[in-house]
Amino acid sequence: MDPANHPNEGSYTPGDQHAVHPRAFISWAHGSEAWERTILDFATALRTIGGVDVDLDLWHATDHENWTTYGPTGIRDNEFVLIAVDRAYRSRWEGRNQPGEGAGVSREAAAIKAIFERDQQNFRRRVQVILLPGATKDDIPDELLGMSERFVVVVFDERGLDNLLRSLHGKPLDRKPPLGPLPALPPRFIAEVEGATASDEAHSNASPPRFDRVSRARSTPNTTRGHWG
Repeated sequence: MDPANHPNEGSYTPGDQHAVHPRAFISWAHGSEAWERTILDFATALRTIGGVDVDLDLWHATDHENWTTYGPTGIRDNEFVLIAVDRAYRSRWEGRNQPGEGAGVSREAAAIKAIFERDQQNFRRRVQVILLPGATKDDIPDELLGMSERFVVVVFDERGLDNLLRSLHGKPLDRKPPLGPLPALPPRFIAEVEGATASDEAHSNASPPRFDRVSRARSTPNTTRGHWG
């Protein structure tokens, strides 16, 4: 993740009270009491364990919110949008819900799609699909399958949230090491020629054998022996 596009990159250390907390909005579809409990537990863990300043509509039940604008405003004003999908969410995202049912999710879906229309790169950074216990890959709307990151959260502790928290805080598990120097890596033919040239130079620099006059005389046959004078 590019630090220029992520204000939290490099700014967070454990226990640092001055670190910037990432801000996130959870988009989800109201359903069964068990599903609401799952969403509440997930949001609570993000705040208390993950240091994420996450917002959830369940915490504003007595705030007299304008629910027609609550979701789109939260999507606009937060750094991240976490989509907790389930069967009902997909139905409302795709417009297959009953008229008048799930209007809040429909409005949020429109706001999320608008992010993609304006800036696809920003969409991929901000919008993240979350599969919580009780949800499956089949609950993800087709439009989101290839457009956003997906995180599976099975347990709501630091280990279970690790991958998601690293993404939100901009803290990868493995960092790219610095580049080393460029190796020479000459082509094979040039290397062989250079090796042969070096060998020839070594032979040419060796001292030539010495032949004195006596040794040459001894090695020269006497052609006058046996002639009558």
